[in-house]
Amino acid sequence: MGDQETGNTNNQQSESLEGVLERITFYNEENGFLIGKLKGQTKAAEIAVVGKAPKVQCGETLVLTGSWTTHPKHGRQFSFTSLKSKLPASAYGIRKYLASGLIHGIGKTYANKIVDHFGADTLRVISEESGRLKEIEGIGKLRAKSIKEAWEEQKAVREVMMFLQTYGVTDALCLRLVRKYGNSAKTILETEPYRIIREVKGIGFKTADKIALNLGLASNGPARIDAGVLHTLQESEDEGHTHVERRELALNAANLLEADATDVENRIDALMKEGEMVTSKADWVQNPISARAE
Repeated sequence: MGDQETGNTNNQQSESLEGVLERITFYNEENGFLIGKLKGQTKAAEIAVVGKAPKVQCGETLVLTGSWTTHPKHGRQFSFTSLKSKLPASAYGIRKYLASGLIHGIGKTYANKIVDHFGADTLRVISEESGRLKEIEGIGKLRAKSIKEAWEEQKAVREVMMFLQTYGVTDALCLRLVRKYGNSAKTILETEPYRIIREVKGIGFKTADKIALNLGLASNGPARIDAGVLHTLQESEDEGHTHVERRELALNAANLLEADATDVENRIDALMKEGEMVTSKADWVQNPISARAE
């Protein structure tokens, strides 16, 4: 089953839906498109849910925002536009979560053994008292250590996702950033947010700038001005202008950034010293890659 368009809506009014993710029918690793079954808090029957989401696992408690739609083939389903996930709190949810294979060293058999022994306290035990896992038959020191390490890695990824979503990063973009940088995504965005323009396909200046400003980066700081200047230079090149008059570049970048043109010109000097752009002729600049190609 591939990506699908949802059909006519029964009710376009946005509402929230919370429940345990029972099954993942389809998940597209490239764009995060999910089709799954949710066990709601008030309904016994499973609810079909569709939308774009970061990687989630069966057993997680999901809080979805969206609306009910009717698919011509699959019937009534909840089409969500935003998603928040919470670690399972019940023994039932924890059992499904661990049995999903998310944590290396725990499959369905060990998930059942561990939850049978620790119940709803299982995740706390893994996180805070992992040595107690040796109370389970078949789990020795090495396996307990491996489970603990895998748990910490997944925990870090979850924290990164929550951090990104807090600052207005869409679920689909969260997925791409975590896939690219893993646990380092948070640190990179806090210290070098404009780096993602060069390293993550499909992310441009406007997206990176929105993230950076949401994170509190100075609007007149060197990093932002540099990124704005290089973006403006690239836009000119995309329009067929491989050489740009220096003053024009400064004014256009200043307009984009709502910054002082003198500050921008100072950063152009710095970028030229760093080799990020070169002088093509008196008072004209260009991308060094374009200069070498001529």
